[in-house]
Amino acid sequence: MAKSINRTTVELGLRVRAEVKERVEGEAARYGLSVSAYVSDLILGHESKPKVGVELGPLVLLGQRVVEAVSALPDVPANEGVRADMTGMRRAISDALLALRTTYYDAPLDERRSERWAG
Repeated sequence: MAKSINRTTVELGLRVRAEVKERVEGEAARYGLSVSAYVSDLILGHESKPKVGVELGPLVLLGQRVVEAVSALPDVPANEGVRADMTGMRRAISDALLALRTTYYDAPLDERRSERWAG
């Protein structure tokens, strides 16, 4: 069995230009990572992947708002077209959430399971 990597943290004490700091902080925030985790990924050559909540959060909120809007519409024949369009939007959001779940949850879980069985 391979020896595990020492994962203790140390202070690196780097000084960078202000624009570099802003860019790193912005990119780390976009992925939902800490600056330390983002820089570590860059140095180790790992591809930074957004955390699940970063991708799913806005879609979940959008889906909730669409459902609330459909519920708030008065049940009159004039609103049937709008209700059908909003129901279509809700279905599209659900499909997107399922696709992201496959990408960010199911695939890594299957990968970990296969590693466990292989080792």
